[in-house]
Amino acid sequence: MANVNGAFGLQLVEDNSRTPLEICFIPSTDNTAIFVGDPVKTAGSSGSTAGGPKKKTVAQCAATNPIYGVVQGFMQHWVSSGMDLGRRHRPASTAMYCLVKPANHQDVYRVQSDDVGGDLADADIGLNADFIVGSGNATTGMSGVQLDTSTKNTTATLSLKILGYDDKPSNQAGVTYQDVLVRLNNIELSGGTGTVGL
Repeated sequence: MANVNGAFGLQLVEDNSRTPLEICFIPSTDNTAIFVGDPVKTAGSSGSTAGGPKKKTVAQCAATNPIYGVVQGFMQHWVSSGMDLGRRHRPASTAMYCLVKPANHQDVYRVQSDDVGGDLADADIGLNADFIVGSGNATTGMSGVQLDTSTKNTTATLSLKILGYDDKPSNQAGVTYQDVLVRLNNIELSGGTGTVGL
């Protein structure tokens, strides 16, 4: 059986930290579209739109950036112009508020592996890996982020810690595009480094 190739970013499956979502802001000067499941980093400023509150600015993480949090949704009704309640992502160069789940070592996420560096094996469980940023889906609003299997290693600064495979009938372990369970490892608020993989 083949796994479906359909990236969806980092999808929260166990909210063990019970931390509330945080409202953050993405300014119109940011020309990168942002999607649900995208990891974000702080952008060192604050901003607002449409008379809303001043909030910390965030931007999409690159593969090696420490993660501040993961986008869970957007406030489509709170924009200066072009309101579209049917839209599920934040288009490029659009000032918009997003809802971010702050990064925490306890929470568990599901992510598709890209398997460019070979399919993950049982021996890879416990290792760390980076993610790779892909194009998000403007129709579904889902992120294109995947786990980059070519980066799997024990290195403490890698973004994700591999816990195992998502146990569901539609996911076959050891096969291309498998869905993997991970924890966030390299977290911005924890000093930008995680724990070594085993």
